[in-house]
Amino acid sequence: MSRANRTKLLDRSYNKRDAQLFIIATEGVKTEKRYFEVWLCLHLDDLDPKDTNSQDFKRRLQSILGGYNSSNLDVTPFVENIQDAIRRAKQLHPNANQHWPPNPGSHVYRVVNMLLKAMKQS
Repeated sequence: MSRANRTKLLDRSYNKRDAQLFIIATEGVKTEKRYFEVWLCLHLDDLDPKDTNSQDFKRRLQSILGGYNSSNLDVTPFVENIQDAIRRAKQLHPNANQHWPPNPGSHVYRVVNMLLKAMKQS
């Protein structure tokens, strides 16, 4: 899908930041690992305030799942809990227009929400 076609899925005049995030996600630009692992943890449980770095979140995923391999991720445990992850991520953000997530936190839910909306419209 071309860049122009991807961005037609969004109301870019409403939220340019989300449009940029969508383009980044669809072009496969690498996100900071910690934020992605926070997003995965949010599928499974509330965050533990003691977890602050990538290693903490990896250990938490390994503990909950019985194993975690970031290069060969089994998405099965996460698929059914997308709405839980979105809800938990939103609870971490008192200000929805905040450009950067709190620490720890993740804005991945914004991209996921856009993708879910686009899927419903098609």
